[in-house]
Amino acid sequence: MSTKADTVDAIAKGIEKLDTNKAESEEKEEKEAEAHAEVGRRWLKQTLQKSGRTEADLARRLWNSNSTAVLEVGSYCSFSNY
Repeated sequence: MSTKADTVDAIAKGIEKLDTNKAESEEKEEKEAEAHAEVGRRWLKQTLQKSGRTEADLARRLWNSNSTAVLEVGSYCSFSNY
């Protein structure tokens, strides 16, 4: 092979490797996001149960006030205003 052909081959292999790594990375990020979302759902459910409320109660309150809930799970979170 010529130097030019070797260079083209190396570039093609590099692009293929980048595509593979990108796909694997995106798949990993998607799985992590799903896991994070599930932790958030469990936290919300537990917090509602502790306050004697249900998901339906929260949904009704949000619907009636034309609101949307955005939650970030962390040690600083509180549901005391609900």
